[in-house]
Amino acid sequence: MYGFSKILLDFTVERAAEAMPQDPRVSECVGLINHYIQRTVAEWPTADYSKRLADAVSWLAVMALQHRQVMIASRLRQIAAQLDTSGQGLPLPERVLTNVGVDAHAW
Repeated sequence: MYGFSKILLDFTVERAAEAMPQDPRVSECVGLINHYIQRTVAEWPTADYSKRLADAVSWLAVMALQHRQVMIASRLRQIAAQLDTSGQGLPLPERVLTNVGVDAHAW
């Protein structure tokens, strides 16, 4: 996790927490994201938590969609894709996308 990437992730996660304060899952997920960021910075280059961080960011994107925060969800998905270089990222459940009125194939 490098300077600008960390700043962008921090900013987006902060916006997500502000947009969905009533959901305890969001604060739990934000805490997990912050934990992985801190561990990545502290243990770099010997440890890489990018995959776990990407999964947590993806789940926050799902929650953002559930709360109809489409712009935040989109940014979070972009960040998760950049973090997960394996291409094995956590897929967004199609039913979640359908429930919030998003075309799963377009997402």
